[in-house]
Amino acid sequence: MTKDSSTPSLLEAVRALTKAQAKVVRARKSLDAARAEVEQHRRAVADAAVIAHRNGMRQKEIAERTGLTRETIRKYLRAVGINAND
Repeated sequence: MTKDSSTPSLLEAVRALTKAQAKVVRARKSLDAARAEVEQHRRAVADAAVIAHRNGMRQKEIAERTGLTRETIRKYLRAVGINAND
């Protein structure tokens, strides 16, 4: 059987596959790190929202100033035991 010069050899194809798989592994690690960073910042925002509320800022005002939804602010406050009426 003769090899068509336009198709890669088996070894070349395996190398290309291995290289592509390594890219996927690196991308997953990068994605995991980015997700961890997002979660870290989300916690910081939630903490700041709780502090603002405890300092007298209303949920509506926190939402307006941050651009977050009021539901998100309520979720952050509920997570630490603050009810909508508190």
